[in-house]
Amino acid sequence: MKIAYLHGLESSIDEKDPKIIFLRETFNEVFAPSIAYRNDYTYERLHSVIKQLKPDVIVGSSMGGYFAYLIGSQLGIKTILFNPAVEDREFDPIVDDSGLKKSKHNVYLGKSDNVVSGKAVRNYFKKNAIGSFKYRSYDGGHRVPESTFINAIKLEMNIKENNQSIMKHIKLYEDFASENSDLERIRNFGGKLEDMHSWLSRKLKEQGLDGETNPYKDTIMVNGPQAGQKDKSMPYQDFQNGESDLVKNRHGR
Repeated sequence: MKIAYLHGLESSIDEKDPKIIFLRETFNEVFAPSIAYRNDYTYERLHSVIKQLKPDVIVGSSMGGYFAYLIGSQLGIKTILFNPAVEDREFDPIVDDSGLKKSKHNVYLGKSDNVVSGKAVRNYFKKNAIGSFKYRSYDGGHRVPESTFINAIKLEMNIKENNQSIMKHIKLYEDFASENSDLERIRNFGGKLEDMHSWLSRKLKEQGLDGETNPYKDTIMVNGPQAGQKDKSMPYQDFQNGESDLVKNRHGR
């Protein structure tokens, strides 16, 4: 699925924001630009991009909700609107409010919003809008809580968490094996434990870590010939022999 997200007037796009992370992990294509609403050409540019993208839904918050309503209505695209600034705007941006078509709009209003009046929003749509409107209220103000934002999109887009959605973020073993000959040798029982250590260490360093693969590296052995020394075992060595002295001595059994 594809989605377009238009943030509010005083907001911006932060890739570390859980809302944005959710969108990018859930949808195949995400259009979530940082928007300069005071630019005279912003509406025209957003309309053009969204028309070309043809998203399944347009999500907008506050001023972004106002834009999302207009663009969604002109293009016949479903919307999810959080406290849309169809009234009580700080300023009137240059928009095109002609050629509106019937579309489905899901409106979420904060019960304690002191920026955009929920009553004014309902009255505006009742008097001026065309299309269908479904209203929901949430506990909170003008700023939309992460959970409300995410759950609203899941609900309106009928998104259900399942193994398939989780697995799409996980590489298959074959994908990893094709990247490294050491791992391919291990797969065919032709490699050594050092091959796994080498491959895993390299992958950790690629992620900016120190490449340490032994979770017990600071553990002091309590029994056996290595008593008093730090554990120097290789990763997965325990699985070679679950009854080995190494396992027994590490845990003091």
